[in-house]
Amino acid sequence: MDGTRASSDTRRQSVVCVQQSLAQVLPWANVREVSDKARPHRQALLVSVVGLLFLAVTAPKFLPMWGVKTTGTGILSQLTAFKLNTDALAGLVLAVGYLRDALRSVEDETKSVEKEQEAFLEFADSVRAIPVTHQPVTGTTTANITHTASNTRGLEEVREQYQQTVMSLPDYEREYGESLSEHLTAEFGPDVASVVTDGHQFNEPLRQLLVEQSRLSIDQRERLLDRLSTEKRSLREARSELEPVEQFLDEVDSTVLQEQSVTELVETDETISTHRTRCQSLLEHRQQEIHAGNRRAESEAETLLQTYLYRDLDTQFPVLHTVLGYIEKLDRRRSALVEELCQRV
Repeated sequence: MDGTRASSDTRRQSVVCVQQSLAQVLPWANVREVSDKARPHRQALLVSVVGLLFLAVTAPKFLPMWGVKTTGTGILSQLTAFKLNTDALAGLVLAVGYLRDALRSVEDETKSVEKEQEAFLEFADSVRAIPVTHQPVTGTTTANITHTASNTRGLEEVREQYQQTVMSLPDYEREYGESLSEHLTAEFGPDVASVVTDGHQFNEPLRQLLVEQSRLSIDQRERLLDRLSTEKRSLREARSELEPVEQFLDEVDSTVLQEQSVTELVETDETISTHRTRCQSLLEHRQQEIHAGNRRAESEAETLLQTYLYRDLDTQFPVLHTVLGYIEKLDRRRSALVEELCQRV
């Protein structure tokens, strides 16, 4: 029951506060490709054996510093706890792993939220069709009305419709697992919930209020869908941004490096540097966005979108884990390249 309650809280907090949640759009256009300015550097390396020797001797010392520059330590400490070491990375499925699972989670959540929207819309339509109890004539009070079946039937229909629409969704138990009273209270407020569950009269003001509250629930989920759409687009762009890196890592291994000439090794080193800069830029942008979201979540008792979306995955930071995996593999390729150069000179 505690797990169900936690799931209910994450969905509802994200629905209610989603307009202030973590923005996921990354400025991909700022990632720079290799330019002609790199050519003088290439020529200098080609003609300088001393430069190659210096690279071979000093690179192992500087490689640890050629690591991840962070904008904060909180998230990376969590990633470190995941033990992104050499053994783990050997079996790590990168872009087709974490990002694939993250995309599936976003898509599944999108479908679930869309069904909730439809359920609240169906509930509102059904409430409009329920006959209301006419207001008492002058000189009488609500308390004086006899509690007959005709007076209470409208509320019974409201409860039945809510159970048949909102509470009958496939994901309801997993996301909420709440009783009728609990869910009504969370969605429409305690006063409305009390009237629906314990009241004796379904009148026009109550009908209008239920329809209006249903509309608010629909609008809240619409805002959440906007955030999910942004996150989905961000994940796809991250995957696209990392495809050249993945292709390079697949094509260039230690065997390929052994077959390359010195000129080709220098060019490969530049390619590694370019891909690593791309990964570094993506990593820093993503960290900045998540840190900003964390600060807002802490100040407003809000559930972080990453935590909400990826609570069932191995990591709540799929992009960061993926990028760190690529960076580690690029560093290992460069270490192999340096070792190969040492054997040539």
